[in-house]
Amino acid sequence: MLLDEAIRQHGQDTEVDLGPSRAAASPLVAHVTSRLEGQLKFDAARDFGKAEGTPVVALHLVLAAIDVEASRGAGQWDPRIEIDGADPRLAQAAAVAKMEALPVAKPDLLLERHRQNNRESAALGEHFADHRERVTALALQGAPQGATLAVLGAGNGNDLDLDRLCERFAEVHLVDLDGEAVARAQSRQRPDVAAKLRLRAPVDLSGCFDRLPQFRKQHATPVELANLPRTSAERVLQALPEKFDVVLSTCFLSQLMQSAYLALGARHPQLHLVACALALAHVRSLAQMVRPGGRAHIVTDTVTTETYPLEELWDAQPPRALLDHLELSNNVFSGTGPTFLRRIFSTDRLVAPLLQGPVRLQEPWLWRFSPERSYLVYALSFDRSGIVASA
Repeated sequence: MLLDEAIRQHGQDTEVDLGPSRAAASPLVAHVTSRLEGQLKFDAARDFGKAEGTPVVALHLVLAAIDVEASRGAGQWDPRIEIDGADPRLAQAAAVAKMEALPVAKPDLLLERHRQNNRESAALGEHFADHRERVTALALQGAPQGATLAVLGAGNGNDLDLDRLCERFAEVHLVDLDGEAVARAQSRQRPDVAAKLRLRAPVDLSGCFDRLPQFRKQHATPVELANLPRTSAERVLQALPEKFDVVLSTCFLSQLMQSAYLALGARHPQLHLVACALALAHVRSLAQMVRPGGRAHIVTDTVTTETYPLEELWDAQPPRALLDHLELSNNVFSGTGPTFLRRIFSTDRLVAPLLQGPVRLQEPWLWRFSPERSYLVYALSFDRSGIVASA
């Protein structure tokens, strides 16, 4: 009953202080989690190349649970009626008891992991040619001469043709948590190109890396979960207060999901809730960085050849049909499916009013990351309304 209601009511989340009088609603998240045990978990083998997997996360259902949690009024939910007499606190306690004592990735360890990944991939740029062409073409699409560009998750800059971008853009802001990586990107450029690059690092584009280890030790309350998308996006926007003509998120979303996994641990009962909130926060912060009349693109890797034979099946059906099939069969990285992201764009109360026209799904492509590994990548593009929406 509650799950059906959660699905029906899925849409915007309501970031409000639930207050002491709303305490009766707090078991709902535990209830939805326990009812979907075996479905609402990260698939570690699929998402992170681990040997042992756990079941798949359905993030749109988690977002629905947060919505219902935050929108219920005091006295409107009787767990004795809607959970067939079961005490949801028992389900939450059982979930906690099953947690494995996994090591916690602290903020500095998350940063070091990010730096290590960037160091290891720094010399792989020669393999990125087609991917780099597609990402660069997206950034240039419709951008006027002398515009400004922000690249979120820029890293080493291997998936950007900075020469071409700096011919069009007056400023290219390379935003990343890893200051070493963006410095490497700048150091490879001609002086005239390097002069147009603005290095914005370290910037925590999740808005909450420092809070994730706290949630590992002490679980987030329903109030904290409901408010996490707002507070995380606010912190990102404080670090990047400007508005840009074009904003490009470059395969950052999957890194965000991985960071939640590393910080909380594979069996944390709130992993899927926190990851969902961070995905929502990323969409919100990106949409609000775009100047009215500007354009944004979320480019995300969503499947790897380590878990699916992409290369062998690439010519068997059109790329978009393949992406649809992989999402329907739960073979995409958690939180990167186009259906989930489009639902945020169409229903979120902060994002939807900012859009001018529909969100466009760009034709998927293969990103040949290295001789051993490729990714299926797609992009969602949207235009920001020229009207400044009131808060």
